[in-house]
Amino acid sequence: VDEKLKNEYMDELLVLSEVTGGNKVGGDGCLRQQHPNIVRFLGACMTPPNLFFVMELCDGSLFDLLHNHRFQYSEKQKVKMAMEVANAMNFLHTREPAIIHRDLKSLNLLMGQDGQLKLCDFGLVRTKNTTAGTPCYMAPELLNNRPFSRKVDVYAYGVLLSELFTGEIPFRGCDPQEIISLVSRGQRPSVPTYDCPHPIRKMMQDCWHRDPGRRPEFSEILEILNFEYDAIPERTHSEIASDYGGDALDGLMGLK
Repeated sequence: VDEKLKNEYMDELLVLSEVTGGNKVGGDGCLRQQHPNIVRFLGACMTPPNLFFVMELCDGSLFDLLHNHRFQYSEKQKVKMAMEVANAMNFLHTREPAIIHRDLKSLNLLMGQDGQLKLCDFGLVRTKNTTAGTPCYMAPELLNNRPFSRKVDVYAYGVLLSELFTGEIPFRGCDPQEIISLVSRGQRPSVPTYDCPHPIRKMMQDCWHRDPGRRPEFSEILEILNFEYDAIPERTHSEIASDYGGDALDGLMGLK
């Protein structure tokens, strides 16, 4: 087995142990997850050539839900998803020391069987390579190989919000060099024009501010999201039916 690959697995295993509470082990011998919005780590095999992690079973990624299955989510559902991601990131950033994920994106958010989004893939947490990551979610300081802080996760979160509320893949069709050029010149993903409360649109743009110091903390993001979530009324069955067609919706819900 390639030694570099083994080291990468070991680095991620160490991070998973930190995130799941170090050596806190349950009666069944599995590490106990401390957060409902982080995918649960059950165990690992580190004996070559069988290097693998055992994680909780999830139903697919947010990327698949948004772009492949093209589910139509209500404004309130989107805000709920945004809250779940922010909760996971706030948990990481308030560890001592803070854990910087470095690769927050829709492909690394899985839909759990409990209906909540769960953050996964901690492979870049310990890497020293500032250019590692997914370019369309990377902050200017990462794209330009400059020192970085936990605020790179906040930038990526802003890009994710654009993807969640617009349904568009950020910088679709652009290669990495084009993205570096566009972002360095101040270009950012699309800002949603509807089905997104104005305070969240503004917060989204604050998240991808060029100056990391001007980007909010996830604790501040959660305050805004919680307020906006409570302000959005629940949609009635008849309102949803008017969007999808009453008979079709009733059939899906088993009401006809």
